[in-house]
Amino acid sequence: MYFYKILFVLFLLSSCGGGSSGSDNQINPPIVQPPNTSNETCTNTQVTNLKRCDLVHDSIERFYYIYEPSNLDTNSSIAVLFALHGYGSSAMTHYNYTNYEAIADENNFIVVYPQGTTSNGLNTHWNNGGWTSKSTAKDIEFIDTVIDYLKEKISIDETRIYSSGMSNGGYMSYHLACNLDNTFAAVVSVTGSMTSDTYDNCSPSHPTAAMQIHGIQDATVPYLGSGWSKSISDVIDYWVSYNSCNNEPERLIKYSSQMGLINFDTYSGCLNNVNVKLILHPEMGHNWPYIQTYNIDASQEIWNFVSKYDLYGLINLVIKNIHISIIIFYYGCYINKSFLIIEEKNMKFLLVTMLVFSVSAISQEEPSREPAPGVTELTVIKVKANYMGNYMDGIEKTWVASNQIAKDMGKIVDYGVYVGNNNYVYLTVQHESYASMDPSYWSEEETDEFQEKFREIISQEDQTTTAQSYEDIREIVRVEMINQIIFK
Repeated sequence: MYFYKILFVLFLLSSCGGGSSGSDNQINPPIVQPPNTSNETCTNTQVTNLKRCDLVHDSIERFYYIYEPSNLDTNSSIAVLFALHGYGSSAMTHYNYTNYEAIADENNFIVVYPQGTTSNGLNTHWNNGGWTSKSTAKDIEFIDTVIDYLKEKISIDETRIYSSGMSNGGYMSYHLACNLDNTFAAVVSVTGSMTSDTYDNCSPSHPTAAMQIHGIQDATVPYLGSGWSKSISDVIDYWVSYNSCNNEPERLIKYSSQMGLINFDTYSGCLNNVNVKLILHPEMGHNWPYIQTYNIDASQEIWNFVSKYDLYGLINLVIKNIHISIIIFYYGCYINKSFLIIEEKNMKFLLVTMLVFSVSAISQEEPSREPAPGVTELTVIKVKANYMGNYMDGIEKTWVASNQIAKDMGKIVDYGVYVGNNNYVYLTVQHESYASMDPSYWSEEETDEFQEKFREIISQEDQTTTAQSYEDIREIVRVEMINQIIFK
């Protein structure tokens, strides 16, 4: 007996484009005076690579934490991610549950955890209007000052500064995008929203990518809004309108841990090729979601989203026509195909705009082997940082043209290899039906023919050596059965 879970997938890989070509908006970096570095003192904490920096701002003692990976490559782009805590919380608490360190280590960025203040009877907070209206804290100016200090200490990429936050920190992220000119390339709110003050007076200086992660069961910041908080629909509509995005989103739907349907809505077609995205969870309340609890990794979702953008929109892609042999392994079959390599700064991607929609059903029976509409197996691979070149070299040597052989023999329909952000590789093999995936679909004569053709390409010894080398540099994340792939 086999168990097959329901899977609804709408999978979208970013299309090529970007830069400022999508808009006439011109960004002129503001002229600022460097801060007085004698006003700031940074000390190591007991946490590896985490420092606490104390300063006086607007006659108030303030501080922030900064996580700087030990392997930070100063010769590459160094992005900055602000991580803002919620109301009544603290920077260290936010540090402890967001778990950004491993993501920062792998992707060469620093994380800044500022501490909010208390004033006029308010608990620790960010001053963004609404219920914090009586606050006297100058938080916009404080964040701006922190950025100036960062520039003095680290050669950051000033076009790749992002803000994320939980609850009040999410409100503040939108507030910063609305009020701090030419600073934040993308912002994300988790269980936050926009106050009416922020919403009514929002005046961004450039097209800005924005993402909201929210739970339908959130009673603290209701999805439908409240007297001091805009509804999540209003928030998304604002950024879709401001960025001139398509009004209808592309939707990915997947199951939550409790089998509810999580909506991933992406609004594309925006100025400068930015996106607006909403991840809406049916069971989540006022929580920071993890894979184990809600089948969402908020921290990874945040980085995956913001890292695609700089102040000028989708990060420029330089397209180069390069021939490369790519091979996919599937039940002993291999393939060889040419792809277009897209180079983004110092990183190379094999990239194709892909839209995937799959519908299957819960069943405790083995799927029918009778002829049925085409089915594609999607394998997701995670390659270790700095090993993509080795992995591709190995693929070129071993996953040679065997699926092409299988295709020429009429045993598979097609195949594909796509390499995206964060060292993920997507492998697809398209079959006529579930029936054609059964080993019995190959006769003994066909198997002998395939093996003979494959031995002409690569020796068994070379196959084994290269296959063994994969074990240390890649991980198979998951395998999914998909009914249809549409290339747009």
